[in-house]
Amino acid sequence: MEYLVHGHEQDAGPLIRAARRELYRFFSQCSVSVIRLPLWHTSAMRIAKPLLMVTTPIGVVAGLYECIRLAGGLVIVMLAMVGVMLAALASVIVTVRREARAARPAAAAAPDASSNPEAICKS
Repeated sequence: MEYLVHGHEQDAGPLIRAARRELYRFFSQCSVSVIRLPLWHTSAMRIAKPLLMVTTPIGVVAGLYECIRLAGGLVIVMLAMVGVMLAALASVIVTVRREARAARPAAAAAPDASSNPEAICKS
């Protein structure tokens, strides 16, 4: 059985201590790092977003051309599928923006934890 007193463990068994050590080793790269950038913000990945933003529309247009060339009338079905995907993407974007807009006043009204050290220590 494990008891936590102010963040310190008492009477934790050897199995729990070993599991904690392994978990700490597994997650230590993310939790101990002082770099505030997410893991995917590396110099090698900076080209990925612009590259995808250019090549995706080119691929869709090339796919529509091949659909016209090979199947003729089925291009209407493919356009309908692309339209449904665009509508789904637009609904996700609208929802995220609406929720972010609603969260802004709530975040501004909430007291700042950095100005109140007691709020940080209470658990």
